Amino acid sequence: MNHYPRTGRPHLRRPAAEWGAMGEPAPRRLLTIRPLTLAIAGAVFAVSAIWASAATWYIVSGDDLTVELLRREARIKAHYEESVATLRARLDRVTSQKLLEQDSLEDRLAQLVGRQVELETRQAMLFGIDAGLGRDPQVAVSRDAPEATGSLAPAQPVLSQPAGARFAPVTRGKPAPIPEPSTAPKPADGLFEFRLRSSESAPARRASITAHLEAVETSLAQVEADQFMRLDRLNAELSGETARLRDVIVQTGLDPDELYAPTERGGLGGPYIPVVVDASEGPFEAMIGMLQETLLERERLSRATDALPFARPVPSGYDLTSGFGVRRDPFTRRPAMHSGVDFRTPTGTVIRAAGAGEVVIAEFHGGYGNMVEIDHGNGVTTRYAHLSAIRTKPGQHVATGEAIGAAGSTGRSTGPHLHYEVRLDDAPVDPMRFLRAGRLLADRASGADD
Repeated sequence: MNHYPRTGRPHLRRPAAEWGAMGEPAPRRLLTIRPLTLAIAGAVFAVSAIWASAATWYIVSGDDLTVELLRREARIKAHYEESVATLRARLDRVTSQKLLEQDSLEDRLAQLVGRQVELETRQAMLFGIDAGLGRDPQVAVSRDAPEATGSLAPAQPVLSQPAGARFAPVTRGKPAPIPEPSTAPKPADGLFEFRLRSSESAPARRASITAHLEAVETSLAQVEADQFMRLDRLNAELSGETARLRDVIVQTGLDPDELYAPTERGGLGGPYIPVVVDASEGPFEAMIGMLQETLLERERLSRATDALPFARPVPSGYDLTSGFGVRRDPFTRRPAMHSGVDFRTPTGTVIRAAGAGEVVIAEFHGGYGNMVEIDHGNGVTTRYAHLSAIRTKPGQHVATGEAIGAAGSTGRSTGPHLHYEVRLDDAPVDPMRFLRAGRLLADRASGADD
């Protein structure tokens, strides 16, 4: 390091190369910068400046941008989750609706099967009543319900189900067969089938099942209406028959309410199991209860009248020669009580029982001559006197119209004839009451048959 002489301050000494040969400074070299270089440098400077600005901006605002990006991502996620929840809820609604529709169809079909079983039970009851009345159930069905379209007679409607369905109704303990569509009978024939094609869409299958269910419901409703109509007609017929029997019995002077049906002959027995029909269960049960009461009343009166002496003991061609009541006695020629009626019958004419009953006397009986007495129950007895022959014996049960002897003139008699008596509690009554009642019963029966 050198120092100036005057000031004493140090100064830098130039290198020897910067001095010329004479000790003069050497000339300096100029650096020339081209425009392209300048442009490149400007571009580099601009890029650097931009990058520096961006870096500075990112550093300054990086936290806000991150927060905004996070918020945006959260919004997108929330929207996605909301869409998924909406779709899931829609799927759940559709699934629930499908299940409800399926359950509804199953419940509806189950109700129809239960209703069919109930109608079958009712139909069996009606057939039993028809059989008990001696009527052909098929004829009764065709007569009582000529316009029925779904009557069970006797085959019942068969409810079958679509293949693959969850429900499986059975009829009479066996799965119901599904007939082919081309040969399947119509609902009016009493058979219903739910045969569906697998190629059908779900709405089409539902519509088809619904249509079949409605057809079954309509037909079963018609069957039920037919049953009520038959039951109402049975009640009307039996009530009419019961009323006719009561009228006939009243003609004889007997009280219909006091009559009892004769005991059935032969062995009968068994435990007593009462049949109780609860009328509160419905109109059908109420009508069945009424019908049962009417049936019992009709049976009682019918069996009682079957035993009463309504038939003629002699053929209709034989005239009545003497009536019941006071008359001139043929032997004393004085007024006397005639306790019966006399029929002009030649000797040997077959005499028949006027009603069913038990023979209590079959012998010679004083002024009656050869006599047969029959007990018909309810205090009613008949006597057949002056017989030439007796063809029965005490204790024997005879039916209406059965031969019990032959006409003659035994005992206190002036000639061949039949003396016929009807007694009520051992007191003689006019036999013509019973004969007129028998003709009335026969006329009403023939009118009812017509």
